[in-house]
Amino acid sequence: MSSDVDWKSLVFESGWMQKLDQLAAKRFGAGGLAEEAGNYVIEQLSNDNWASLTSFKGQCKPETYLHTVTNNYLEEFSRKRFGRPRPPRPGGPLRDRFRAQGRGKFIALFKQPKEKHFSRMNMGHC
Repeated sequence: MSSDVDWKSLVFESGWMQKLDQLAAKRFGAGGLAEEAGNYVIEQLSNDNWASLTSFKGQCKPETYLHTVTNNYLEEFSRKRFGRPRPPRPGGPLRDRFRAQGRGKFIALFKQPKEKHFSRMNMGHC
């Protein structure tokens, strides 16, 4: 089914190029980084005679498939440029502070004295 689609003309169609610019700008902000990401996507798509698009099976529209592959390449560009996002390690700096200061002092960091809330009832007013 992939051989039926002219990927080159689809990619370089002005409507799709605008869509690529929008996706890159949404992801990386308007400017040089978005343009660099768009160029990376086109370079990756066109490698080896559009080989990355050959797994298209025809189960969706070619534009939808191209959109998905484009988003994957934008993610790949982001990971190559900035690395993968990592969650903070469990405990983080507070765990280290706990070990350095001892348990009692660590707990004291989190215990705050309870404020007394006065209402009409406990102030003697009716």
